[in-house]
Amino acid sequence: MFIELSVPSRQWKIVDILNQPVVIEPADIHWLDFRKSIEPPEVLTNKEHSRLLIKLSDETPKFNYYLADSVILQVGQSGFACGIIVSEIIDDTGGRRIAAFRRELSGKTPAASHLS
Repeated sequence: MFIELSVPSRQWKIVDILNQPVVIEPADIHWLDFRKSIEPPEVLTNKEHSRLLIKLSDETPKFNYYLADSVILQVGQSGFACGIIVSEIIDDTGGRRIAAFRRELSGKTPAASHLS
Protein backbone atom coordinates (compact mmCIF):
# COMPACT_ATOMS: atom_id res chain seq x y z
CA MET A 1 0.00 0.00 0.00
CA PHE A 2 1.31 3.42 -0.92
CA ILE A 3 0.00 6.67 0.51
CA GLU A 4 1.55 9.90 -0.66
CA LEU A 5 0.91 13.16 1.16
CA SER A 6 1.78 16.25 -0.82
CA VAL A 7 1.17 18.48 2.21
CA PRO A 8 4.41 19.27 4.07
CA SER A 9 4.35 18.54 7.81
CA ARG A 10 4.58 22.24 8.65
CA GLN A 11 1.11 22.62 7.09
CA TRP A 12 -0.54 19.81 9.03
CA LYS A 13 -3.28 21.13 11.30
CA ILE A 14 -2.31 20.72 14.97
CA VAL A 15 -5.09 19.45 17.26
CA ASP A 16 -5.06 19.13 21.05
CA ILE A 17 -6.24 15.54 21.21
CA LEU A 18 -5.30 12.85 18.72
CA ASN A 19 -5.69 9.61 20.64
CA GLN A 20 -4.87 6.10 19.59
CA PRO A 21 -8.06 4.00 19.35
CA VAL A 22 -8.55 1.64 22.30
CA VAL A 23 -9.74 -1.34 20.27
CA ILE A 24 -7.78 -2.15 17.11
CA GLU A 25 -8.40 -5.43 15.36
CA PRO A 26 -6.56 -7.35 12.67
CA ALA A 27 -8.55 -7.69 9.45
CA ASP A 28 -8.39 -8.78 5.86
CA ILE A 29 -8.84 -5.45 4.07
CA HIS A 30 -9.97 -5.32 0.46
CA TRP A 31 -9.68 -1.99 -1.33
CA LEU A 32 -12.33 -1.44 -3.99
CA ASP A 33 -11.74 1.32 -6.52
CA PHE A 34 -8.17 1.57 -5.23
CA ARG A 35 -7.08 3.66 -8.21
CA LYS A 36 -9.85 6.18 -7.62
CA SER A 37 -8.78 9.73 -6.85
CA ILE A 38 -10.29 11.26 -3.74
CA GLU A 39 -10.86 14.78 -2.48
CA PRO A 40 -7.89 16.15 -0.55
CA PRO A 41 -8.18 14.80 2.99
CA GLU A 42 -7.82 16.86 6.14
CA VAL A 43 -4.39 16.21 7.66
CA LEU A 44 -4.25 16.47 11.45
CA THR A 45 -1.37 15.97 13.88
CA ASN A 46 -0.57 16.33 17.56
CA LYS A 47 1.68 19.06 18.97
CA GLU A 48 4.76 16.84 18.74
CA HIS A 49 4.04 15.84 15.10
CA SER A 50 4.45 12.22 16.22
CA ARG A 51 0.93 11.06 15.27
CA LEU A 52 -0.97 11.79 12.08
CA LEU A 53 -4.63 11.45 11.13
CA ILE A 54 -5.50 11.50 7.46
CA LYS A 55 -9.19 12.28 7.70
CA LEU A 56 -10.84 10.90 4.58
CA SER A 57 -14.42 11.84 5.50
CA ASP A 58 -16.53 13.30 8.31
CA GLU A 59 -18.04 9.89 9.08
CA THR A 60 -17.48 8.79 12.69
CA PRO A 61 -15.09 5.82 12.91
CA LYS A 62 -16.77 2.67 14.21
CA PHE A 63 -14.02 0.12 13.56
CA ASN A 64 -10.22 0.31 13.69
CA TYR A 65 -8.01 -2.15 11.84
CA TYR A 66 -4.24 -2.57 11.62
CA LEU A 67 -2.85 -2.07 8.12
CA ALA A 68 0.74 -2.32 9.40
CA ASP A 69 2.70 -1.59 12.55
CA SER A 70 1.79 1.97 13.53
CA VAL A 71 -0.77 2.33 10.70
CA ILE A 72 -4.47 2.03 11.54
CA LEU A 73 -7.41 2.18 9.15
CA GLN A 74 -10.60 3.71 10.54
CA VAL A 75 -13.87 2.49 9.01
CA GLY A 76 -17.31 3.97 9.50
CA GLN A 77 -20.66 2.19 9.89
CA SER A 78 -21.06 2.35 6.09
CA GLY A 79 -18.00 0.12 5.60
CA PHE A 80 -16.00 2.87 3.92
CA ALA A 81 -12.60 4.09 5.09
CA CYS A 82 -12.95 7.38 6.94
CA GLY A 83 -9.44 7.86 8.33
CA ILE A 84 -5.91 6.56 8.54
CA ILE A 85 -3.86 7.00 11.70
CA VAL A 86 -0.08 6.85 11.52
CA SER A 87 1.86 6.84 14.78
CA GLU A 88 5.52 6.72 15.70
CA ILE A 89 6.44 9.35 13.12
CA ILE A 90 10.06 10.39 13.24
CA ASP A 91 11.55 13.35 11.44
CA ASP A 92 13.46 12.42 8.29
CA THR A 93 16.50 14.66 8.53
CA GLY A 94 18.35 12.46 6.03
CA GLY A 95 16.11 13.69 3.23
CA ARG A 96 16.93 17.30 4.08
CA ARG A 97 20.65 16.56 4.12
CA ILE A 98 20.48 14.90 0.71
CA ALA A 99 18.54 17.87 -0.71
CA ALA A 100 21.09 20.32 0.75
CA PHE A 101 23.94 18.25 -0.71
CA ARG A 102 22.31 18.27 -4.16
CA ARG A 103 21.75 22.03 -3.98
CA GLU A 104 25.40 22.47 -3.04
CA LEU A 105 26.51 20.36 -6.02
CA SER A 106 24.34 22.39 -8.39
CA GLY A 107 25.66 25.67 -6.99
CA LYS A 108 22.30 26.83 -5.68
CA THR A 109 22.20 28.53 -2.28
CA PRO A 110 19.64 26.90 0.06
CA ALA A 111 17.01 29.03 1.76
CA ALA A 112 17.67 29.66 5.47
CA SER A 113 14.43 27.88 6.47
CA HIS A 114 15.65 24.62 4.91
CA LEU A 115 18.84 24.43 6.95
CA SER A 116 17.32 23.66 10.34
